[in-house]
Amino acid sequence: MRTLDAFVLVAAFALASCEARETTPPVTESISERTPIAIDGVGPIKIGMSIEEAERALGGTLQIAAADAGSECQYARLASGPSALAFMLTKGVVARIDVRDSTMIQTAAGVHVGSHEAGIALAYPGRVTVTPHKYEAAGHTMTVTDPARPNERYVFETDGNSVTRYRAGRVPEVEFVEGCG
Repeated sequence: MRTLDAFVLVAAFALASCEARETTPPVTESISERTPIAIDGVGPIKIGMSIEEAERALGGTLQIAAADAGSECQYARLASGPSALAFMLTKGVVARIDVRDSTMIQTAAGVHVGSHEAGIALAYPGRVTVTPHKYEAAGHTMTVTDPARPNERYVFETDGNSVTRYRAGRVPEVEFVEGCG
């Protein structure tokens, strides 16, 4: 009799655990100014995801700029989240993440808009290439590579002293100074 009671109890727990898994909604992650920008994405959104995959992972929507509608290269923003983040989409796929006008949004190593050029070199020793900025006479473009991710980069634009904007993403899109233009 006790064996039968134990069996019924174990079966009930097993069924309850199966049922709980089926009714649990998928876990989603929001993006805030405290979410670090990685070389391959931000929060649940990764470089190479389709817009549909990114929205599913986010549990929210990305809003495409009206001016970009129908174009192969588009910019999208979070419907809910930091306005300083923009996602470049190439043929509906996340190609890069742009950060402007926010000293709060940092890379995983702590670099942000306003960081000094020397801070980039310290954060990414031996991985930084410095070139003259295409449009700012005194400025620089500081490109950070990662041997483990050869097709992705951080690109920091500076005024010659500190970061004015930066982006992370895949080659070639991450290297476009003009964005989609």
